[in-house]
Amino acid sequence: MPVRVAVLDLLGTVVTDGGLVLDAVRRGLGAVGVPCSGPRFPALERQAVAAMDRPMLRIFADLLDGDLHRARPAAAACEARLRERARVPGRARRGRPERRRRTARAS
Repeated sequence: MPVRVAVLDLLGTVVTDGGLVLDAVRRGLGAVGVPCSGPRFPALERQAVAAMDRPMLRIFADLLDGDLHRARPAAAACEARLRERARVPGRARRGRPERRRRTARAS
């Protein structure tokens, strides 16, 4: 069977995303009460950028000193923000194939 769709997760890894991933990381940190300003934040941001090749949960666990109870909701908030900001018009949702509308071609 031929492959119809391939999905690659390249945000923050290879592709320049215009700050999308860092915005999502800020949202994740904010969701667990970490201030996204102040003297500690630039170091957290640099650490997040350096870890972009890792799974999101691992990144937040590292940023939150191994606290998985806080890392899980932070990663979930981050991923929700990525989905929210990376929406593509007409994209299939919830794993269902997108139904294409047949349009009459103008002659």
